[in-house]
Amino acid sequence: MRAALAGAVTAALLLSGCTASPPTPKPAPTVQQRPAAAEGGACQLIDFAKVSGSLGRSFTIAAAATKDKTFTCVVRTEQSPLPEVVLSVTQTKADASVFKDVVKPKGATDVPGVGKAAYQLVTPAKGQVGPVVEIGWLTGDARLLFLRLSLAADADPAAAAPGLVKLAKEIDKSSN
Repeated sequence: MRAALAGAVTAALLLSGCTASPPTPKPAPTVQQRPAAAEGGACQLIDFAKVSGSLGRSFTIAAAATKDKTFTCVVRTEQSPLPEVVLSVTQTKADASVFKDVVKPKGATDVPGVGKAAYQLVTPAKGQVGPVVEIGWLTGDARLLFLRLSLAADADPAAAAPGLVKLAKEIDKSSN
């Protein structure tokens, strides 16, 4: 009886395609990262490698939007909604003096080496809302660009600010 049962089990295994050795696993498919520029709009000025290199964190997701004549790009990581980088671009007739007198927010500091005129503003964390670092500038081709980095509530904006300035300079090169 045991021999008959063993024979039946062996036959069932052979017929079902089971073998003594496990099948070789297939490698996972490689996911090609879609470039941020493929989203269009302000994302055309964004390069994931430059964002990641400037800010020291991998950014991999981008989305673009347009409202009237303002183009916006939002860049995030896959793991978390923060940090988040937002770039907004709009045409302007303002010159450097109008930018400094009207556009530059109260409490902002000048940023040399970015566009015709630029500022940096750090908004401290408030409750659950983390700090925000913003660089705004007037480009050589008559556009206003605003680059904002929203951070987690416990993040240090002073540590992030130099990287955002570096990224603004990279973006400014592509906008002149």
